[in-house]
Amino acid sequence: MWAMLAKWQARFDRWQLDSASLLGASLHAKWPRRCVFALVVFSTVFGSLFMPAWAGLLVLTVDLWLLGAVYWTWGCNEIQRGRIAKKIDSSDPDALPRMQDLALMTAVATPVVLILLFDRLQSCFGLFLLRAAPSFADWLYFLLDKTYLRALPDYLEMGITRIEDIHKGRVDYLSGTSGIAGKVLVTVAYLILYWILLQGLLRVWQLQRDLSEGVEGVALDPDMAVRLGHRAVPLLLAVWEREEVTPPVRANIATALGRIGDPTALPVLEKASREPTCAAVVREAVLLALGDLDHVESVRILEAVLLDGETSAGARAAAAEGLGRLSSPAAGEPLLAKLRQMQDARLRFRDTPAVRKEVVEALGNHLGARRTIPGGVSADLLAEVVSLILSESPDRNLLRDEYLRVRNRSATALSQLGDARAIGPLTALLSENDNPKLLQAGAEALGRLLGSLPEGVRGTEAGQEAIAELVRLLVQSRNESVRESAARGLGLALASSAQAVLWAEYERALREDEEGIATATGLALVRISPENRRKVAERDDRLGREGSQRRRERMQDERRPLAERVQAARELGEIRDRRSRQMLQRIADDADEPEALRSACREALQQVEAT
Repeated sequence: MWAMLAKWQARFDRWQLDSASLLGASLHAKWPRRCVFALVVFSTVFGSLFMPAWAGLLVLTVDLWLLGAVYWTWGCNEIQRGRIAKKIDSSDPDALPRMQDLALMTAVATPVVLILLFDRLQSCFGLFLLRAAPSFADWLYFLLDKTYLRALPDYLEMGITRIEDIHKGRVDYLSGTSGIAGKVLVTVAYLILYWILLQGLLRVWQLQRDLSEGVEGVALDPDMAVRLGHRAVPLLLAVWEREEVTPPVRANIATALGRIGDPTALPVLEKASREPTCAAVVREAVLLALGDLDHVESVRILEAVLLDGETSAGARAAAAEGLGRLSSPAAGEPLLAKLRQMQDARLRFRDTPAVRKEVVEALGNHLGARRTIPGGVSADLLAEVVSLILSESPDRNLLRDEYLRVRNRSATALSQLGDARAIGPLTALLSENDNPKLLQAGAEALGRLLGSLPEGVRGTEAGQEAIAELVRLLVQSRNESVRESAARGLGLALASSAQAVLWAEYERALREDEEGIATATGLALVRISPENRRKVAERDDRLGREGSQRRRERMQDERRPLAERVQAARELGEIRDRRSRQMLQRIADDADEPEALRSACREALQQVEAT
């Protein structure tokens, strides 16, 4: 029953949403949305005045349904926004149209439609007592009089004049049981109006509560404001202007403004980026926010900071990272200019390792992302960047930089730039170093680079040497994280020639419960050839932890036939299952167990020990 009710509720919500869309509720741009609403409502209401009574009644009923659908959709949207703000829902708050304007227009249009609806109902069914042909104002006075003016007496003495028959208008209820239908109709109309009023007040209160809580929460977590979407920007900017706001809170506000992506925050962020007295934590957050904002003007602002030798190293590093986040093609120029400056022997040591790291990483992110777009980056530009990173001068070669972080990010950037000239240097990096973090970054970078190049490149001597180096790390490294990265690198490189080694390592890792290696080699095999997916699943079922557990359970279960228990013991020996060593030994030494089972366990133990 509940499932059926939920199904009908979902259908009802869909009908409401589709109906509201007819009045522009699905449009995000406010003026087109308002124009669609006004045009549809005005044309239908105005047209109903010149239709036959029954046709006008039908049109106005549809209008009332559409207005209710708009209000219902607005309420549902605000409920969902509240869930997003509380991290119950992970949707994008700005994906929902901001319908406050339609809600206000609906609140104004609904009484008009109700009054005209009463007039058409009267023409069709005669539900009320008419003393003369009522106008729109008479119907409006009738609705007000029956509820809001009832407390007034029948006449008012006002000094020089006297107002008679206050409650006697052109419209009234029919007497007796004949007037019940009219009273019910008026009651329904009042309920609709009260529903609109109460829901409007409730949603406005909810909106203000969510906004205030989100802005207050930005002191601890910028995501609280980000989840409110663009409508939180005015409040965040207002808080920003307060003098008592501490630097950490101001930094969080900048982060939230950048992640929301509203360009109205650009002037405030630009001013803060140029403010010499701005705290370092705030300025760096502002520069990163300009990158998140992804506005064309961000390039100019960040370039000025990056190329200014007088700014702090932290600010220059943040400016480089911000430029790497931008999608504008112009962001590559200041990064390249900084890279050239860093390779100048006279200027090289003006920048800290953090700046070098962020510049090369930003170039990899920005140019690497644009490289996949036809015409996004010229081949000459990519070649120059690769040449600068792999400078022939040892003291300027970023892949051989004295700082590990710079070498790591340089390896990653080279893999993103997709130049075959980097294969040899990355292979040498793996063979000449023993730092686990550098080997992890280099192995995955080399694999990603090989996978991004044409298949023929992997068949060259340099390509085969690179794959051989990855195989060596997978088999010989004593660091499990390095071996996992080597396996991932072989998968990224689509190294079909390494499948035999990957299969051997995959089976060994399954037997020895090395879950990280098993996962990495299994995924690499599937990436190299999707046809391996079934084989990987079969071997995991046979050699993996769960398969071993099932065989041990069959071997111990005395209710099973002896032949099944013996077969389970033999299978544990065949797969060299070290997990079962103690259990096999216990059963082999237990005189109460059948001799056939004990013999099978002794044979299995010999096979396990042989490994």
